[in-house]
Amino acid sequence: MLTKDGPGPAVQLDYWRDRELDDAYLLKARMGRFTWEPHVHEEMMVAVSEAGVGECRTRQGAQVSGPGTFWVFAPGEYHAGRVEAGRHWAYRGVYLSAASIRSVAAGFDADRPRELFVPPGLYHDPQLACTLLDVHRRTERAGALLERQSQWSLALGSLFDRYGRPKPSVEPRDAGGRRLALARDYLEAHFREDVSIDDLARLCGVSRYHFMRSFRNAYGLPPHAFLNQLRLNAARRALAAGVSPAAAAADAGFYDQSVLNRRFKRMFGVTPGRYAQLAKR
Repeated sequence: MLTKDGPGPAVQLDYWRDRELDDAYLLKARMGRFTWEPHVHEEMMVAVSEAGVGECRTRQGAQVSGPGTFWVFAPGEYHAGRVEAGRHWAYRGVYLSAASIRSVAAGFDADRPRELFVPPGLYHDPQLACTLLDVHRRTERAGALLERQSQWSLALGSLFDRYGRPKPSVEPRDAGGRRLALARDYLEAHFREDVSIDDLARLCGVSRYHFMRSFRNAYGLPPHAFLNQLRLNAARRALAAGVSPAAAAADAGFYDQSVLNRRFKRMFGVTPGRYAQLAKR
């Protein structure tokens, strides 16, 4: 989620989708002084620094990225960040859904794991960062399909081959973790509804205060922010599928389109209407 802190260059964002490159969504961003409020992505995201510096904060702490580095964010991983006053940060991002990652995995040899996984974090690898930036820039230009797909496959193949690990198994949860997972699952199933904090606390068998504190510790976001994230992601999927902003707002559980417009732009940097146009590219 983007929040402007004060005077500075306007955020410049451009999204597009390339169905011929594992149906990936791509992002080009340049911004001045900004703060990213805590949020998560549904997809695996790779953000490659192009110029300037930006700080990202995860459960592992805050780290500064610059040229020659790239971030990997796992689906559902809480993160936040900022660009300080007087500075700027330009980066290029790739969003890979589970289906996109399966498509990438299909291009590997049979002896490689079918579930590709790169541990989240900040990577310092100027050579690979340069490769990823180059192939990302090429997606903006028309070119022979075979050449584009070959360069894309080699770049992502290098990422997974160099840093990929076996996907970790899900650790058994204790009783408290299982109860919180019930609340999370309930929110995911009922995000269109006006959910009560008391209902969620009762579902977990704890007090309202204990639930709110435990939920934030477990998922990085308070329950209301987690619910807002679910609604925004649902609206984004609908817009990418060609649904109108008004219909996307209603289907995602927002009171009206103006609420979606305001929150969507804070999160993604563009209006729902503009995102729908860009997603058609």
